[in-house]
Amino acid sequence: MNYIARQGYLNCNNNYFMPQIQNFSSLLYSVFDYNFILMDDIRRIRQLIAGDNCLISIVTYEEEYTLDIIRQAALDLKMGLWIWSAAGGIKEGFLSDSLFVGDTSAPAEGLLHFTEIKESSVCVTLDMAKHLGTGLAMRSLRNLIKCFEKNSNTLIMIDSEDTLPGVVKSYARNFDISFPDENELKDIIRQTLLRFHRKKPIEIGITTNGMAAIIRNLAQ
Repeated sequence: MNYIARQGYLNCNNNYFMPQIQNFSSLLYSVFDYNFILMDDIRRIRQLIAGDNCLISIVTYEEEYTLDIIRQAALDLKMGLWIWSAAGGIKEGFLSDSLFVGDTSAPAEGLLHFTEIKESSVCVTLDMAKHLGTGLAMRSLRNLIKCFEKNSNTLIMIDSEDTLPGVVKSYARNFDISFPDENELKDIIRQTLLRFHRKKPIEIGITTNGMAAIIRNLAQ
């Protein structure tokens, strides 16, 4: 079950916990606080980048979360970070208010500019796969892959759908976002509730079996 689906499940079952706690869903949303779920994904993506993989493919709806783990991995490795999107082109990836590089919003132009990025950099594209139907964009991507094979930069393609052409997939290492298992969820929920209880005493009208059922559904 992906992150959005889990949130939808929690939202649909919010009445199950009421009226003991108002907005109890917000407590369970915080179960997925980045402090608890980032570390393993950061470690894994950092290993892929450090392993001189020139292309990493990530298919997910969780774009912001994925960018968070990439930022931290790039910081850990002391690498530069650049992000491309069709909405504006290329921008520096660590600062939210960084300016776009001019004339890079077209897919082929953005990919061409990436070939000029200094070594020891991570370059990220957002929803690039859907633009690879044109010969120019595809050729630019293949040229970029060859360039990154030589200079040890890494291209990470984040797409919401698995539509990369086969020839591109042949170069790519896939990365899957991980989610907590049942035991991790138990620990996370317990720590989250304790954190809220310290701020304001709470009472939860749910049985042990009821909580276990929710955890099983979240872990699926």
